[in-house]
Amino acid sequence: MRRVVWTGAALTAALLGVLWLASRGEPEAPPLRSQPVAPAATDTAASASLASQRPTRVADPANPATTRRNETLVASWQGLEADGQVRFDEQGRLILDRELRRRFDFILSGLGEQSLNGLRQLLADQLAGEFDAARVDQVLSEFDRYVDFLQAADALMASSAPDLRSRFEATRQLQQDLLGEERAQTWFGEENAYHERTLDVLDGRLQPGDPEHDAWAADVEAATAHHLAMEMDQQYRQANMDPALRYVEREALYGSEAADRLAALDAERAAWDARVAAFAAERQRLLDTPGLGPAERERQLQQWLMAEFDEAERRRIEALDREGLIDGPP
Repeated sequence: MRRVVWTGAALTAALLGVLWLASRGEPEAPPLRSQPVAPAATDTAASASLASQRPTRVADPANPATTRRNETLVASWQGLEADGQVRFDEQGRLILDRELRRRFDFILSGLGEQSLNGLRQLLADQLAGEFDAARVDQVLSEFDRYVDFLQAADALMASSAPDLRSRFEATRQLQQDLLGEERAQTWFGEENAYHERTLDVLDGRLQPGDPEHDAWAADVEAATAHHLAMEMDQQYRQANMDPALRYVEREALYGSEAADRLAALDAERAAWDARVAAFAAERQRLLDTPGLGPAERERQLQQWLMAEFDEAERRRIEALDREGLIDGPP
């Protein structure tokens, strides 16, 4: 039976990854920011959302004023429809479903561009355009509860035992303690089941070949192999390993077809890094040019950016610069 060999670094990263997912996000990958988020499915068991009773949804692109304001405050939301829904039952009680959590996660995706308080106020402003004050208060109360949980989960990650299962159990208990059974099950039940089965595979309780869980165990094994490949790629880059040697090692591990694809990705990454370096050099050149005031320097830099990068690439450059990941002064 084929087994996955774990290095210490890979295991540590996997432990953090599973618990991060348990405290943070959905099992599925987040939407690309360059394309709209697909509309979320409705919950047929619940009453219709107020989106069907009013002309617009929160951050609906059909509402130009709301969209422009959101994109001004959180640039990375440009072109996106807000994920998730805020819904109430016939008695006016907030429905605590996965759609609500998805909306909260969407709002929190703006962290780094806006403060937590700023995002909370943005959510309040969005809701005020749809709901009365009592309903807005219900949503904000649940948002605060959710944020409290996420902050406590972050603290737990830094202080709890390194054992993967112990961390998972501690996180699940924290969900119960801070969110209550209903919210914990609705918001995290699916993920908890996913992570628990993943732990069973990692612990050797489920393995490829088990008739009941073969597909599941194989998926986890494949994800593990992907993680190890990513870790190896990072080591290659840090060591500045010769591309030919990278190819030989990858071919031995994954085959020539995969090695070819990875080599092509290396070339694309190197080309992008060179363009980022060119941006940093041009900015430095303008800073060093005598007689250029700040406004003229910025105008020339933006003109250079327009000529060298398309719109999506410029947003990527701006994000890297905002995070301090481009050499040289801003």
